[in-house]
Amino acid sequence: VVALCRQLDGSALAIELAAARLPLLGLSGLLTALPHRLSLLTQGHRGAPARQQTLRAALLWSHGLLAPAERVVFRRLAVFVGGATLAMIQRVVADRVDHADHADHADQVDQVDPNSPKLAALLDTWGVLDALGGLVDKSMVGLVDADGVAAPRYHLLNSHLALAVERLQADEEAQSLRHQHARAVQALLEQSLAELIDDRSDPDTVRATLAADLDNADAALRWAWVHDTEQAQAIAPLLAQALGALSAPACCTRPARPPVGPARVHSPGRSSPLPGGCPAAINSD
Repeated sequence: VVALCRQLDGSALAIELAAARLPLLGLSGLLTALPHRLSLLTQGHRGAPARQQTLRAALLWSHGLLAPAERVVFRRLAVFVGGATLAMIQRVVADRVDHADHADHADQVDQVDPNSPKLAALLDTWGVLDALGGLVDKSMVGLVDADGVAAPRYHLLNSHLALAVERLQADEEAQSLRHQHARAVQALLEQSLAELIDDRSDPDTVRATLAADLDNADAALRWAWVHDTEQAQAIAPLLAQALGALSAPACCTRPARPPVGPARVHSPGRSSPLPGGCPAAINSD
């Protein structure tokens, strides 16, 4: 029961709707079916307002109250698995970035007339921060502080995530956003591994950062394997090194320097997967 309540983010309405399904599915079956919660939780009290009849209606009502920028950030947050730090979110979600080293979105800005109102409407990194704060205030996004070991992480609450995933999948920007996510994951892995190699940062902090984003790295690699092989070839060896650094004893966390030359990513059907569910094997010869 505790697990069910957690999966439903403690929402009284969601728990009430789930309870209506309990006699038919049982607790175990209900937990198993929760990935389909928007279709599952539909039996609200007949006398209740329309927005309380189904989970989808309640979520859409809340979504309709969002400011335009908050709606954009809400949708784009669905690309992350297990949440992300503010820096990672700004790098992926912003249309226009404020730092020269973040070139991922330059092509988008270049395609817009400098005098067009559309350029002013693009989200910069601080606009992302403002929208993210609004989503936190509206209890759509959770904030987890890692006790000062790693940067705080933001994540969509489970039921809102289900709606955001639908919204992102139906949007024409989905593929470009997933590509930005993959490039951001690659940059994070490169930076973290470089810090471990060169002793530039506290190794415990770097390891905590790597561990927190393994799900993002796995999702990025799985997407790239299908849609961008070159990107997959860049991420796979970095992820392998990260897994090695995380599995090594604390006294031996410094990863080997990457091999010279490109790595070769083998088909998952022809080789055993890497630890942690990574769908590719690495060969640096």
